[in-house]
Amino acid sequence: MTFRAARLVLIGATAAALALVPAAATAAPTAVAPAIPGEPVLVEVPLDLIQAPKTRGLYGMALITIGDSKPIRVAVDTGSVGLRLLPGAWKKTPAGVNITKKKISWVFDGQRLSGRVGTAPFSISGVHAKFPIDFMWMKSNSWTKSAAQAGIQGILGIGLSDQQLVNPLTVLPGAVSAHWSLRFHPNTLRTGGTGELVLGALPSSEAVATIPLASQGVSATGGEYWNDKAAPVCWQFGDLARTCAPTYFDSMAPFMFVKGDAFAGLPTNRVGLLDTGTEVSMGAPGAAFYLWNFDAGKVFGLNAVKVSPKGPNLINAGSAMYSAFTVTYDAERGSVTFAE
Repeated sequence: MTFRAARLVLIGATAAALALVPAAATAAPTAVAPAIPGEPVLVEVPLDLIQAPKTRGLYGMALITIGDSKPIRVAVDTGSVGLRLLPGAWKKTPAGVNITKKKISWVFDGQRLSGRVGTAPFSISGVHAKFPIDFMWMKSNSWTKSAAQAGIQGILGIGLSDQQLVNPLTVLPGAVSAHWSLRFHPNTLRTGGTGELVLGALPSSEAVATIPLASQGVSATGGEYWNDKAAPVCWQFGDLARTCAPTYFDSMAPFMFVKGDAFAGLPTNRVGLLDTGTEVSMGAPGAAFYLWNFDAGKVFGLNAVKVSPKGPNLINAGSAMYSAFTVTYDAERGSVTFAE
């Protein structure tokens, strides 16, 4: 797996607030724009897309460091919050990393994963967190073994909601901690590709929709939590009536997951996938148009939609959204914005 060098776009007086790690620790960012007072700082974190274990969906892989570690390959996950590292992320615990005896568990891909809480300084693309973060050091199991075989050493959860751990991006210095964007660019065969996580990115002036999120209170680090597990979004599937349902956006979900009694009439095959050719449309509440339309299919990470027609309504929009849009998160105002 070959990673591209990070790009640091230093724009404005706040650029001086960013602390850069030595070049030996990670690819050295390159200043590509002059400083213009009043403009934001942007740090572009390059991503390499890899096929996920089993499903062959696509994960966006970035490089981070904790303590004095070598660069660690992590999958960027908007569906979770916090850094979680797999056994094998290092052979010897790096200087500055403390693994405590405190236990922690997490449910991912239908499995409950266990481990211990660690604490360490964090950096991404040369930018240091303001203080050490807690992370999860996972125990070995079948999922971690298959993930490691795919070249995954950890998961970087960059969601906005209230979960066990802090989102590491929110403790970076300056405006890069307040908003960021994510975009995937799969290759033609969808076997890989590239992408970018842009720290400090503001919503595009040409955005097609902005979804507001409900506040969940203030975190221990002083930032505000926002409920991105229940964004107000409206959907239409085939001839079924338009339904507004709590929705979350998950860059590691291999397919869209549609759950709830409202979807009991949807046509599915024997494994629960929405019938190929069924039109899927997504829109903001009250909007006169749909911002996303596609026909359901069987390709994970592109058009596969799994239906579970029982219980409360809930939709996971899946990772395909990040190939269709640049998705921008605003941790200050609590919103998710989509731009083509």
